[in-house]
Amino acid sequence: MGSYTARRILFALLTLFFITIIVFFTVVRIPESRLEDICEGIDVSEEGWDCMEAFTKILGLDQPFYLQYWNWMTGMVRGNFGQSIWTSRYVSDEMAKRFPVTFELVLLSFIFAHFVTVPLALLSTVWRIKAAAIISKILEGVFNTVPIFWLITLLFVFPDILFGWTPPQRYINFTDDWLANTRFLIVPSVLMGLYISAFLLRTYRGIFSDILHANYIRAARAKGLRKQVVFIRHGVPNALVPVLKKLAELLPVSFCMAIFFEGTIAFPGISLFFLDAIGQRDFPVIAGTLFILAGVCLVVFLITDLVCAWLDPRIKSESLQEKFEYL
Repeated sequence: MGSYTARRILFALLTLFFITIIVFFTVVRIPESRLEDICEGIDVSEEGWDCMEAFTKILGLDQPFYLQYWNWMTGMVRGNFGQSIWTSRYVSDEMAKRFPVTFELVLLSFIFAHFVTVPLALLSTVWRIKAAAIISKILEGVFNTVPIFWLITLLFVFPDILFGWTPPQRYINFTDDWLANTRFLIVPSVLMGLYISAFLLRTYRGIFSDILHANYIRAARAKGLRKQVVFIRHGVPNALVPVLKKLAELLPVSFCMAIFFEGTIAFPGISLFFLDAIGQRDFPVIAGTLFILAGVCLVVFLITDLVCAWLDPRIKSESLQEKFEYL
């Protein structure tokens, strides 16, 4: 294992440690006032037990805070990400069922976004077609300003008013019926992909424009090679590093977008599970979900860093790292 890889892994573990501290002190270590809110609507006069005392013992809040943190951390290491207060379901079991659904929506959205973004960015920067530049600016203006929840609501209301048709609203697993699964996902993934493309368009156009003005591209052009050939042969490989970094940065944003989409169309993914936990003040579920999502994003960031360092070895050099930082 190289020194750069070891440093990046160490930095990722240190970041994960700070994430656990933040999640623990904001969610896991529940103040007494929050327990009072939970017990407010529970009538225990006939049962003869104290709600505050019961929840304090179940959640381990009667122990010192360092012991609470240690028990929570060791549970995470063993794969125990918490248990719901109300349903007694384990977060790991729920995430195993719901995460593939959200991942499918995010993956299809990213694929559709690149079907839109890459051609428009190439046409507007490399081939200098004005129509592509105008369409790019329109997409950026509309999907960077219009709220997601408002547009997705219109998407389900207007087809019903105009044509008497609404997109399917019942999710079916891909393994059960791939065609019904595609019909359900096509509308939200296209709309979410357009929002992602609005984030990507300006970045991709800037990356492609910078590459076209690079010295090695000018030298190749001076030898008589066509601009398109030079860009595809020499520019595209050099564009992979900033593109990969941008995609990694968009992963947390995509999870945030999925919250609005899944909440609007009753999508059985992570978002409804997480929002229900917030509404019920189910703090172990909130903490476990936050930790898992943060861990997934951190792993993606780590893999992206290592892949970018493999594609461009100059990044491994500490003296040149700042110089060749793309984003």
